[in-house]
Amino acid sequence: MRNVILYLVIASTFLVYVASKALDEVEVDSLREFFEDLEFLETELEAIEDNFRSEEETCIPRHYDCTKQRHNCCRSKMFKDKCKCFYIAKNDTTAEEEMCTCQQSWYYNMTEEAVEKTKQFFKRLFG
Repeated sequence: MRNVILYLVIASTFLVYVASKALDEVEVDSLREFFEDLEFLETELEAIEDNFRSEEETCIPRHYDCTKQRHNCCRSKMFKDKCKCFYIAKNDTTAEEEMCTCQQSWYYNMTEEAVEKTKQFFKRLFG
């Protein structure tokens, strides 16, 4: 009886060892696949980020035509410019032509100027 228990313990230890080696190989393979997937996702994210940056760099400056890209106006220091549309009055035709330009509301402009003046005041006051 003692020998049977000893053989069962040795056999179970051997089976656990073999199973752990097999699982380690499976884990290594699955981790390798996982990291390959992560590398693929990383390259995809970099491509998307490059595309987004190129769109940011080509924003439409203030007072330029934004008729075809109304949501692509540039940002000022604090606020984003808005695409404002108006109709061009022509005397020779009855058809109205719409034109849009990137503009900033007057109160946004005043807010930016007030913030700049306040910053300058506190810089002069406190150094």
